[in-house]
Amino acid sequence: SKRLETRVVIVANVLTADTFEIISIINRFHAEDIDIVGVELGNELSNRAYKSRVSSVEDYIRMCKKYVRVIRSSYPEIEIAVVAAPIKEKMPDRIKNWNQKLAEEDFYDAIVYHSYIHAVDGDSEYGLMTKETQNSLDKSSAFDVYRENCLSSFRESFVDNILKYNMIFDEKDIWITEWNLKMTKK
Repeated sequence: SKRLETRVVIVANVLTADTFEIISIINRFHAEDIDIVGVELGNELSNRAYKSRVSSVEDYIRMCKKYVRVIRSSYPEIEIAVVAAPIKEKMPDRIKNWNQKLAEEDFYDAIVYHSYIHAVDGDSEYGLMTKETQNSLDKSSAFDVYRENCLSSFRESFVDNILKYNMIFDEKDIWITEWNLKMTKK
């Protein structure tokens, strides 16, 4: 970061870290004269992999507020972002109202959106392609198809999602801290 003169987003481990660990991390970045954009509270905690640790958005909010109190007491100027749930038609019950409940809160400055772009035709779930449409194209032609799928997805569903998040979260800032292709064997 120092060599490239970049700013950083720090991800706070709200699941298992002591609340003051994040303060130590912020202090270290400041000591190294690295500019901090803000703190992301957790990372994809709406994801099913975390359901045994975060059973609801209320759990996530409770965890986040504990960290926000500590961060704001030492660094009131640092921006803090919460992780939004993906927007999709079939929402699991655990995260069905995740975004709406977060939108009712005012303890954060921005939301985090992790984008998963659709490169390969087929079905996906939780960022993983579960069924992929096979094609008989040579590798170069297949790459061109995948590239066009990515660009199309970026122009359409990505923009649509940003607009939906803006509506849900009343124009709060949106941080994109991850941009991914859906996981595929291709």
